[in-house]
Amino acid sequence: MLAYGFEDFQAFCGQQNVVLDPRLQNAAFNSEQTFGGKDIFGPNDMMRAINMAARLKCFSPEQAIANAPIELGGQSFRNNVAALTLVNIINAGLECEKVVPSANDLPGVKRGIDACMASDNKFTETANRILAGKGRECQIIGNDKPLLLRKGNGIASTLSLDKIRINGGNYPAGSILRLELLSDPDQYIPRPNLERAESVDIGEVRGASFVRLSALAFNLEERKYIFGDLNGCLRKIKIQDIKEIARLAFIPQTT
Repeated sequence: MLAYGFEDFQAFCGQQNVVLDPRLQNAAFNSEQTFGGKDIFGPNDMMRAINMAARLKCFSPEQAIANAPIELGGQSFRNNVAALTLVNIINAGLECEKVVPSANDLPGVKRGIDACMASDNKFTETANRILAGKGRECQIIGNDKPLLLRKGNGIASTLSLDKIRINGGNYPAGSILRLELLSDPDQYIPRPNLERAESVDIGEVRGASFVRLSALAFNLEERKYIFGDLNGCLRKIKIQDIKEIARLAFIPQTT
């Protein structure tokens, strides 16, 4: 199913008489599409459709982006991360039981969304620094386990280490988010006096918005197909590896 594209997705929806918001198609097939003044970037049509759907849900959580929920049935794309993510965003708020349950709910926040396209490599570098005991410029956010890894270099974006839900939409591990924390609502500024990664309780998250799926959300075969030749650790590192590194460094915060 590597070649599964938005046209295939539309055809599947059509079989169920599900009509999608036309803005998804516009974003999928127009690489210069914008929303809220920001580009709907993505390496292929499915990724651009996901990014548009997520933005529509970010700014209007109650607005439906399809006329009916999508039934997965026995579809072979059940293992396709992009297709499942798009289904879960579309089904959110449609009063159905098709949305995959998630125990990790984050409050949504309306905001203009931007993210460095080099974030994928930055997160692998951050994980390696944590492993080497030098991960001072990052935060590991969770409850009794790490759920999010927030980097301090470049744009302070965040990598989900587990399934999370924002505005009813479910996003897989490997999603890139922007966070607002109670302690620093505008921008994360690393504290240079820390000797290790800073552990933060998930209750500190005031709001979150989905940016895009990173290469880490996909298995190695899908990753190469969607993103092309990748550099460095992204050729082999898995999201489970980063989650395990974070687990070793994370200290649950007790109240």
